[in-house]
Amino acid sequence: MRWGEIGSKGWVVLLGMISLLFFVGLTTGVAWSDNSLCLGCHQDEALTKKDAHGRNISLSVSEADFKNSTHGGLSCSDCHTHIKDEKHAEGGEAVDKSVNC
Repeated sequence: MRWGEIGSKGWVVLLGMISLLFFVGLTTGVAWSDNSLCLGCHQDEALTKKDAHGRNISLSVSEADFKNSTHGGLSCSDCHTHIKDEKHAEGGEAVDKSVNC
């Protein structure tokens, strides 16, 4: 079958499939490439965690400092590849000390 022989129903199905793939891409891990989702919490200067010795460690990230750093052209999820969804923000997924840069 040639492209010209698809017919109007075939084109509708093809466009529907492309639209569905685009929508799925936006609602999965691709959406986490937007730093605003991470910075929504990590700009909070009070955001901390306890280390193995019981000391508070800041998890705060300044958006301006981040943008002006060597990492400024990256998204958070470029290196923190294991964070995929809201479970992290809900405390259900701890962040490893290692990143995948």
